[in-house]
Amino acid sequence: RFGFLLNTMPITEFVLKKGGLGNLDFTKPISQFPKSVRGLYDKFEVETVLNEMEGYEETYVNFTLNGEKVMTGVSDSEGAEKILSSLTAEAPIVFTPKGVYPGMPLKEAFARGVTFAREGWMEGLKENNCWINYEGEMTPAGQQKYQKACDSYERKLNTNPNATFVSNITAGDFKPNAKVFNIQFYF
Repeated sequence: RFGFLLNTMPITEFVLKKGGLGNLDFTKPISQFPKSVRGLYDKFEVETVLNEMEGYEETYVNFTLNGEKVMTGVSDSEGAEKILSSLTAEAPIVFTPKGVYPGMPLKEAFARGVTFAREGWMEGLKENNCWINYEGEMTPAGQQKYQKACDSYERKLNTNPNATFVSNITAGDFKPNAKVFNIQFYF
């Protein structure tokens, strides 16, 4: 879908970073976002919904390019001027600082230095403030390695609520078709 852009755009143009993406500053209110950014999005729509379970409103900003979803921003801030708290990139034109993008084979993502992590309810590959979600399965050996790491982590949590999840999960623990599904970035 976005292959034509990968061949024509420099990798550094749309890199997630603290507070933004490339030259975009997502620490500003949504009302100040450019209506479009060449090569990234040609339109965005804002939708506010009530999170009934938590009892507050969340605002979603859906960015599209040629009708295809590129990324979704979320704001749970109150008041008229909404500011994004997170951004989920779903198109291979948005990169982490190490060059990981949605659709990249996990083997390549691991080669760029991402690690398998778990923090609270969050789990997946991690690079600084980026959570890299994947699709695809672990190998049976990878599943065993993962289960051992989880069991160890749970035991540590019983005595230390600040315990850190430690695993030696690598690209070889996933089946060859595993790839990056999306990237979540928290501001």
